[in-house]
Amino acid sequence: MSGVEEVRAWQQRLLQGVLRALAIVTLFAVLVGTFDSISRGQYWTVPFYWVSYAVVVLFALWRRAPYQLGAWSVIALLYVQGFIDIIQDGLAGSARVFMLTLVFAAAIFLGRRESIFAIVVSVLTLAGFGAAYSTGWLTIPGVTGVSDPTVWIVATFTFLMLSVLVSVSLNFLVPRLAAALGQSRQLAQELEAERAQVDVQVKERTTDLARRTVQLETAAEVARDAG
Repeated sequence: MSGVEEVRAWQQRLLQGVLRALAIVTLFAVLVGTFDSISRGQYWTVPFYWVSYAVVVLFALWRRAPYQLGAWSVIALLYVQGFIDIIQDGLAGSARVFMLTLVFAAAIFLGRRESIFAIVVSVLTLAGFGAAYSTGWLTIPGVTGVSDPTVWIVATFTFLMLSVLVSVSLNFLVPRLAAALGQSRQLAQELEAERAQVDVQVKERTTDLARRTVQLETAAEVARDAG
């Protein structure tokens, strides 16, 4: 198994662990989110919460699910939750946390191109909602400052900075981890080959020594008989 294959196996185990943890934790979040949505009269968000939870449970129990499908499902769910949160609370909610976690998940589970795609989608989403709230196309009753374009610009660029930092860091570390694992395995294989060669040499010398010992014993017996 190469270093890249070892990293992928590690990613698969990590994804399964994350999905199993989410299957437990997300249930409480869905219940709270459902109650909050009903109390606000935002009934349209309730199906999203429960469909998201059903998808998490499905992939947590589906052990042979395609890795790419499971990873993209997690990323899609994070985006949907961030999307809903930004509609409900604007920048006052956890939308940016979901979006940043989305970038992290894309980088750790999929790779550089996918993490760049996640950054672009998240930034465009924040910018689009910033424009919608600033122009009054969307409003959040009882939330002040949501229509201030300066707040949205600062928040979007701050998010861009943090998401780029996360993406670059992970995309720097993961390939090097794969290379280090590959080199480690190669060294282990070389050491194993050398050990096997040494064992063969020891066996050959032991056999040769036993043969010479027999020859010496035979020669000694012949000498005794001749005397």
